[in-house]
Amino acid sequence: MHSLFRPRLVNGPLGDPGLFIPFQLDRRALIFDLGDIAPLPARDLLKISHAFVTHTHMDHFVGFDALLRCLLGREKEVALFGPRGFLRNVEGKLAAYTWDLVDRESCPLRLHATEVRPEGMLRRTYVCAEGFAAQGEPEPLPFAGTLLAEPAFRVDAAVLAHSTDCLGLALAERFHIHILTPGLEALGLAPGPWLNRFKDAMYEGRDPDSDFEAGAAGGAGPRVLRLGELARAIARITPGRKIAYVTDVGD
Repeated sequence: MHSLFRPRLVNGPLGDPGLFIPFQLDRRALIFDLGDIAPLPARDLLKISHAFVTHTHMDHFVGFDALLRCLLGREKEVALFGPRGFLRNVEGKLAAYTWDLVDRESCPLRLHATEVRPEGMLRRTYVCAEGFAAQGEPEPLPFAGTLLAEPAFRVDAAVLAHSTDCLGLALAERFHIHILTPGLEALGLAPGPWLNRFKDAMYEGRDPDSDFEAGAAGGAGPRVLRLGELARAIARITPGRKIAYVTDVGD
């Protein structure tokens, strides 16, 4: 089945749990659990925009340090999610190092950590250039099951029982857009970055009668077409994929 994502386990069946989920057509990825992530090269770690930690036992969270080490010095923002006690655990990790050599120019990295509880969430930001000092008090947020919602997909969570709270996770793609090569050729269009803009417009539900600028074949200038007309010619819509990730829960 075609999908926005190509998920793969970080380790084998006897290794630390972890699911790496790169986007097919974008330099971006999600990750479920941060156990031993040594098998992931730096080019994959740098794609991660969101990390979802089911719980903070060592085999699910020891990789936080490796991810942080790879991100240092990068102009990047990363969102992290975990269960009750997660903010305390993240702050403990950050407090284990001396940050006297970081400044605004050398380390613009920002971490946004969210603690997920059945009754609500707490979010706090940590700025590398300020020694990862927490920015203000934790921000209370409602929790209705969804941790991340974007036009193309969402990540949902449920708080389950282990020896401690443990998050069950589900990644759901709204629908998949398959680009039809014959349709492109019939309209004299060439594949290119504009197709990502086209997909974004479809996921956002933009007016089908609105104009859309597509890339013409043969190096010619862009062509302006009605979005609905373009979609009918070059796109096939199929059901989206759903991935569930549940680990270490009680019966």
